[in-house]
Amino acid sequence: MLEGQLKLYNEDRIAHFKKIEADCDTPYRTADGNALVWYGKNKEGALEYFTSHGLHPETGKTLKELTLYMFEKHACSR
Repeated sequence: MLEGQLKLYNEDRIAHFKKIEADCDTPYRTADGNALVWYGKNKEGALEYFTSHGLHPETGKTLKELTLYMFEKHACSR
């Protein structure tokens, strides 16, 4: 994408992109292994969790799928 060009609006992605609080009870994968939760660090370095892939709204960095390791180490350790 060239600088100054707008991306097409994706209503479905916007409607389902929400910041959430994740814990051990949060389903983070579907039964067939697809991601339900993505994560990224905010400007202070704290992990934040989201319901869809995309860019972190504060930092603009690409969110990552929540893996079993990250789920157990960070979401379940709260």
